[in-house]
Amino acid sequence: MIASKFLNVFTSISPSEVIHTLLQGRKFVEFKGQLLFEQEGKLAMTTIDNQNETYTDEDYRHLPEGAPIQLINGKRIIMSSPIELHQAVSGDLFVLIYSFVKKNKLGKTYAAPFDVYLDHANAIQPDILFISNERKNIIKDFVEGAPDFVVEITSPSTKKYDLKDKLQAYGRNDVLEYWVIHPKKQELLTYLNKKGVMTLQKTYSKKGKVKSKAIKGFSFQLADIFEK
Repeated sequence: MIASKFLNVFTSISPSEVIHTLLQGRKFVEFKGQLLFEQEGKLAMTTIDNQNETYTDEDYRHLPEGAPIQLINGKRIIMSSPIELHQAVSGDLFVLIYSFVKKNKLGKTYAAPFDVYLDHANAIQPDILFISNERKNIIKDFVEGAPDFVVEITSPSTKKYDLKDKLQAYGRNDVLEYWVIHPKKQELLTYLNKKGVMTLQKTYSKKGKVKSKAIKGFSFQLADIFEK
C-alpha cells in the first residue's frame, strides 16, 4: 500500500467478509466525522488532524471516489449532503449552461461531484464548472488546473469557504469568472479575476438578466432558477 499520512490502515481487520459487512457494498461509510473504506483488501480509515497537519493533493488522491471531502488550502473539509433547494437551483442552472455550451460548441460543462485539482493544496468540487475549448487540455480523469468559470451554491455551513477560502484559491489559480448563489436569499454574486484576485462585479437579487463573461454569449433570467 502507498504510504500516506492521510490514511491509517488497521491491518488487523482484513477478512473480506468483515469489510463487506461494515461497508454493505458502499465505497465508504462516514463514522463520527471520519471515513471507513476499503483499499487493497484492507479496511482503511481517515485519521486527520487539521490543527496539526497540512495535506496535499497527493494525500487527497488516496481517498475513495465520491468521498464527501474537499481539500481547501491544505485542510480537509467534510462537506455534508446538500439540501433540496440547493440541488434544485444547481440543477436548473446547470441545464441552462450545459445546453448553451453544447449547442454552441464552446467547451465542456460539469456538475458536482467532480474533482478540480487547482494546485497542491486545493482539490475542490465546484457545484458547476465550465472549461473552454482553449483550456480543454486540463481535462483528464479529473480536472487538473483552473476552469474558466465556476459556480458555488452556498449555505450557512459553506459560506466561509465559498466567500473566502475558495474565492481566494480560484483567484490565485486563474479561474476567470466565479458566481456565488445564495438560494434562500435568491441572490447571485458575480466575480471576475483581476490580476489574481476575484473582484465582486455585481449582486443580483431575485430577478434580472445575468450575463457571463467567461461563457461567451450566455445569459439567463435569475427568476428562472428560483422557485416562484
